Formats: sequence, structure tokens, C-alpha cells
Amino acid sequence: RTCFSCRKICSLSAVISFVNYDHDMVQQPLRLAKYGYVQDALTPLIETVLPHLISKIEALDIDPRALTFVPVPLHPRRIRDRGFNQAELIAQRFAAVCGSPCVAALQRPYFRPPQASLDELDRARNIKGNIICRDPSAVKGRMVVVVDDVATTGSTLDTCGQALRLAQAAEVWAMVLAKG
Repeated sequence: RTCFSCRKICSLSAVISFVNYDHDMVQQPLRLAKYGYVQDALTPLIETVLPHLISKIEALDIDPRALTFVPVPLHPRRIRDRGFNQAELIAQRFAAVCGSPCVAALQRPYFRPPQASLDELDRARNIKGNIICRDPSAVKGRMVVVVDDVATTGSTLDTCGQALRLAQAAEVWAMVLAKG
């Protein structure tokens, strides 16, 4: 969980991750999905973490059915190029296991360079103002979990959290397959 003092600078109540990005068996499927456009490359990794999903959520004293899962959005051009949003695939599986809704409530209105190509400071600048909540009614008053494949600096997740808090989400967590 995020401590009270840090909540003033971070929009997320907690970030939950399952594996470390440093392992080849984690990097390979994530890279293959993202840059090789192979959607099925994520399936084994997702299936590996699913048995731990409920216990991770319950450790925060939360009923998994009370959550709304929201994937980190991609710009429409990136979805056209790749053919899918990997965060959405992960969020849909997580939501199904929890018996919770998965809502694509966020939008990335501007096409900008990929975060992975930037350093920490440039990532924060690149993502700032580039995530908005397009469906506030889907998250208002709800406990929301923002889902992505990898967390590195946390800039993207925090920006998603800010947009969801502006849309009056009751609380916002983040959940990622890997932390790098």
C-alpha cells in the first residue's frame, strides 16, 4: 500500500506485481507480444500468475468482486499496428477470475513515442496529459484496478490513476504482470 504521505504525490493506493521483469522467461513473452505482435505469447505468463491473483487482492483486505478492472489504454494507431492491447487482454483475464467487470474507461488521445524508448524524466513528460477518462460513469465511486503488462517508473500508471481520481473513482490500485 502507498503510505499516507506518498498519496499526496502518487494517485495509486498500491501497486501489485507478480514477477520481476529481469528474468528471460518474463521478458521474452512480453517483448514478443508487444514488439512481435504475437498475442498468444502472453497466455503462459498470464496463466502462471492467475492462481495468485485472488490471494494478492485479499491480502489488501479487498473483496475481488468489488473491483473494476481498467486496462492502460493504447493510442488507436498503436492498436491498429499491433492488433491488440496487451493490457486489455490481461485485464480481461484478471476480471474474469475475480468475477468483476473490465471496462476500457481510459483513452490515450495523442500519438506519442512509446514509453519504453524514453528515460524516466522523459516518460513522465511524454505521458502527462495523454490519458483521460472517457467513461467516468463506469468508475465513479468504484474501487478501480489499473492493469498493465510492466511497471518501470510508474509514470503511466500514475497518470491513469490521476485520470480515474478526476472521474471520482473511490480508490485506485495498479496491477501489473511484471515490475522492472
